[in-house]
Amino acid sequence: MATSGRARKIYLSVEGRATNTWITGEISNSLDISRETFGGTDKASLWDDFFAGKGSWSGSASFNLDNTAGGGQISLLNSIIAGTYVYLFVGELNGGAQGNGIFGKAIVTSVSESNADGSVSTRDISFQGCGAPTKVPT
Repeated sequence: MATSGRARKIYLSVEGRATNTWITGEISNSLDISRETFGGTDKASLWDDFFAGKGSWSGSASFNLDNTAGGGQISLLNSIIAGTYVYLFVGELNGGAQGNGIFGKAIVTSVSESNADGSVSTRDISFQGCGAPTKVPT
């Protein structure tokens, strides 16, 4: 069965481990995990055989700036600037526990805001993973 994008949220923390703090107003999030590959066959082979090399991961999240968010959430969102290390979890909470997702430490690479007249103000945050992410089982 397919999983709704609405169910997979991003939870952020700037201290210690993820505290499952979801930011009110999240519009979307994305996550990309990749590995370099390299060929390992000799000239006699007609087909390459590839091996996994170094891995990396990155992602982003977009938020409507919502004045009804709790003070702690607003403080967290305002404390995130480029160069800040964050702990994040992208996935689902099952009874308050992390499940069916990815957890890791990342550095914020950019924060941008859009404040067009007649529109809701939005904030976009991009990040680059530090080390390997951890798959959180269901």
